[in-house]
This record gives sequence, C-alpha cells and structure tokens, in this order.
Amino acid sequence: MENQNLEYKETFNSGKIKEDIAMFANSDEGGEIWIGFKDDGSPAKQFIFKQQTLDQFINEVKQQIIPVITTITVNRIMRDGLTDGVIFNVGKSIFNYHTYKGQLYVRSGSVRIPASKEELKMRQMNGGHHDYTSTSLKVKDSKPCMEDLDTNALNLFKEKISKKEQSYTNKNIRDILISENLLDGENPSMTAFLFLGKYENRFKFLPSEISTIHYLYEDTKNNIEERFDLEVPWILNIDKLFGEIKKRNFTIQDINLFRPDEKQYEDKSVEEAVVNSIAHRNWIINSWIEIIHTPNQLKIYNPGIFRPKLNDLLSKDKNYEYQNTAMCNFLKSINLMERERKGIKNKIYNLQIKKGLTIEVNQQEEKGTSIERVEFILNGQIKDINFAKLIYKHAPEINFNQVLILDKISSGQNLFNKDISLTEYELVKNYVLKGKGKSDKLKIRDTIFSFNQKPLVDASMKSIESLILDYAKEKYKNSKKEFTVEDIYNRLGSNGNTIRAILSYLCKKGYLIRVERGVYTLQKNN
Repeated sequence: MENQNLEYKETFNSGKIKEDIAMFANSDEGGEIWIGFKDDGSPAKQFIFKQQTLDQFINEVKQQIIPVITTITVNRIMRDGLTDGVIFNVGKSIFNYHTYKGQLYVRSGSVRIPASKEELKMRQMNGGHHDYTSTSLKVKDSKPCMEDLDTNALNLFKEKISKKEQSYTNKNIRDILISENLLDGENPSMTAFLFLGKYENRFKFLPSEISTIHYLYEDTKNNIEERFDLEVPWILNIDKLFGEIKKRNFTIQDINLFRPDEKQYEDKSVEEAVVNSIAHRNWIINSWIEIIHTPNQLKIYNPGIFRPKLNDLLSKDKNYEYQNTAMCNFLKSINLMERERKGIKNKIYNLQIKKGLTIEVNQQEEKGTSIERVEFILNGQIKDINFAKLIYKHAPEINFNQVLILDKISSGQNLFNKDISLTEYELVKNYVLKGKGKSDKLKIRDTIFSFNQKPLVDASMKSIESLILDYAKEKYKNSKKEFTVEDIYNRLGSNGNTIRAILSYLCKKGYLIRVERGVYTLQKNN
C-alpha cells in the first residue's frame, strides 16, 4: 500500500511523476515511485518502456526541476526481456527545496499536495542563498569520504596552499582540509569533491552538468572543431584547459598598428575569466559552464546572473559579496583568484583595453530552456581601429576613468548629452570629435540641434559656453549665421538668465557679435 515514502503509478504520466520526484526530494526521508503498478502494489497491465523514453524523461527532470536533483536513481523491472516497470528512488536532497514549474510540492500521508506560497517563501529564506559549495554531498544514504578524493590532487593542493600558509607544510592533508572547511567529519564538501575528487567517481555524487566544464574551439571558415572537457579532479586538469585556450591565442590582426607579436588575450585575462565563471556560477542550476572559442572571440557561458552592472564594477571602488564563499576561498587559497576582488578590472579589462580590444557581458536564457546564464565575451578582434590607435598612442596619459568613457563611445553609446554626459565629455574632449568631420579621434553624435533635450541643470558654465560656440560655428558654416537666445534655450533647455549671461560674456571676449536684441552671430575670425 502507498505510504509517506511510497507512490504507485499504473501509467507513465510524465508531469505527475516529475511532481512526485520533486515532492520526495523535498521530504525528510525521500521516497520511491513505482511505475507500472496498481495502488495495492500488484503489477498493472503490461506495457513497455523504451530506453529512449526513459533517457529523455531523466533529461527533462534535470532541466525542469530546480535545482537539479542529485539523489535520484532509476531501476528497471524486466519481464520477457523487456522493461515492464520502473522504480525511481529519490533520496533526501542536499538542497533546501525543489520546485517543478515554479511550484513546491510536499507529501501529506500518501498524498502529494502543492505547498503554499508562504511555505516556499520560508524555505527560500532559510536556504535560498545557501552556499552549496560548502555543502557535504549525499546520494541516498551515501556520502563522499576521504577515499573518494584523489591522492595526486590532494598532494598538489597541499603544495599550492602551503606556499600561502607555511604552517601547513608539516600538517597532514586531513587536518588541512578541516582547517580550510573542506571536510565535515569525514565528508568532503562540494568544492573539495570538484577539485580533489577521484576521476572514476566524477558522476557518483554530482551530475555531469555540474562536474564538467565544456570547451569548444570552432573555426567554421577552416572547418576546424576541437573539444576538451575539464573533469574531476579539476585541480589536476585546469591548467590543461588554460593550455587549450592559450595554444589558440593568436596574434591580433591589426596591421595598421604594426603589432605582429601582440596576442589576442593576456594569460591572466583568460585565467581570470574562466575562474570567475566557476566562482560565481549558480550551483543549483543544472547546466554546464561552456567555453566557446573562435578565431575572433572567447565566449564563456556561465549559469546564473551577473549581479553588478559591468560599468559599476569597473568604475566604483566597491567589493561585492561573494555568492559562493567556500568556492571563492578555495580558489584564493590555490592562487587562482584575487583576494582584492578586483580581477575583472585589473586582470581582464585593464589588460585587454590596452590592446584596443573590448569585453562584453550579456544576460541571456539558454536556448530552448528557461535557464539563465551569463555570456562573458573577450573580443580578440579590433572592432574600432580609431579606438585601438587612440588607446595605443595615448595609453600612458589616459587615466582609467577616461578609458571607461572612451570605451563607451567606441561601443556605440555615443549620443552626446544622452549616452555621454557633459561631465564625461569634458574629461575626454581632447580625444573625441563632436559632430561631423574627418579625424582619427573617436566620434560622438552632437545632439545640440535636437528640440527634445533634457535640461542641463548640472552643466558647468564652461560646458555651456563650449556648446553655444559649437552651435554658432555650425550655423556659420551652413550660411545660417544668425541665431537667437530662444534657439539656444530651446535646444539646451538650460536657465534663460544663464544663457543670456554667457552670450554677453562671449561677446565681450570677441567670440560672438550681438546683431540686435536677442540675436547673435559668430565673429568671422573664430
């Protein structure tokens, strides 16, 4: 008979079974789902399960139940050489809750019921931001132990961490793991298993979607496609992954700058980008970290959300909280991650931008799913040769804030007084051309002729002077030499008294001529 931990199903109803799987994963003891059996436990009318149907169903379970259930096994019941029944054994999950199509299910006696929104909210509050990289793994009644860790990986870990903590040199590895919070009694954490686990046990406690990082080099023009999988133990194999990327790190194709030996990516940029995808991924999303490498780009797809805006991360001197503290601490301990939390700024942006190259961060959904992921792109091809020339030529004199603004302009965010503020313009005006004309400078579109500008309430007097003179020159060049106070006011939207005062000042300085009351023109020699 059905009970708290046992559910019978006569037929294979995909949706209902997924609800039951999520339900048992949410329970204290887990449970079993018998497919092909009546409520009293007797076999139902014979029907056949195709292996393809089961494989597809398990894949759907991995994609649709969030987070991924790591504690499920499948047993087939055979009759006459055919699969006549299936048993799904679902253990108590390491995660605080699971949902199917956004709904939390729980067991009440022998019945599955949808939990209230309040219960889901309570579980989220108690574990929604839990650091799963510090969690001890479990499959049914089995947990990883010291025997599940690789001896060579442990030795390498001790060697690396002892360089930072010399007191570890004479300690045994078990004590080091405990000191670093990588071992709970005899049970390694998720972080410990990923970096130090045995290869043969790589899928025993975690699915391949979490324990594997996929790398693909793809050159469609030359019909080249090469793959490499980073698998447990990561500490022994991550340098091989970096090597795969570095051996295809070609020179920048920028003959105008004559840099035949300049590589597309700095080694530190590559390492930091990959490590960030590991450190900041969402570990409850059942999806791979993917690295797609082409002759022109290095793209890293990372399950989760890029929380800070890239510009804020670069321009503000602020440390954002780690989402996976245990993983980050481990990466710092083996010198793969900066303690100062400024790796993107120092090791990626700064190094790449000096080559005239750019980076991009996009938020997207994985194709065909509702899984969110970050697309982090290192561009290995120069998109704007003027930007590259300017950065290359003036690198010593351009400060970091100016580089940020110039990068924004080269990326297409270059509408003056909309994308580029007056304050930003003042900082980089020696390197940009406002309006039309031929120049090696970066160009920004001048919007002074638009009637829909926001008031320039925060503009400096000097900035408004510059804008008025630019406008006067443009009018003079187009043979429409005269303009009025109202023309300026309508276009700049600033205070009328301020504009009149500035016009009077420009006349005194000999830049403008007052034709009549409220009407001005440019001095011919300006």
